[in-house]
Amino acid sequence: MWRLDPEDRFDAYVERSTNYFAAIEAAGDTPWFADDDRRAEVARLLGADGATGLRRELFNRRFTKPAPPAGLFVNPDQIRGRAA
Repeated sequence: MWRLDPEDRFDAYVERSTNYFAAIEAAGDTPWFADDDRRAEVARLLGADGATGLRRELFNRRFTKPAPPAGLFVNPDQIRGRAA
């Protein structure tokens, strides 16, 4: 699965999670992305639109490497104390 492009990975995730979210609804609860209040809050924080767009944004974030914190040595020579 992880050799798929990002859109195909997301589509596979949505397909695989269908039964899980159906079980949540059968138990009388609502998946977070179907709850308007929860979805609006997460969308506000991320700047994403719609339930599917929001789920896609969160799903793809796991494959994005964040920038290192300011001042963190990322050069192996600096980390080992060698002249860079």
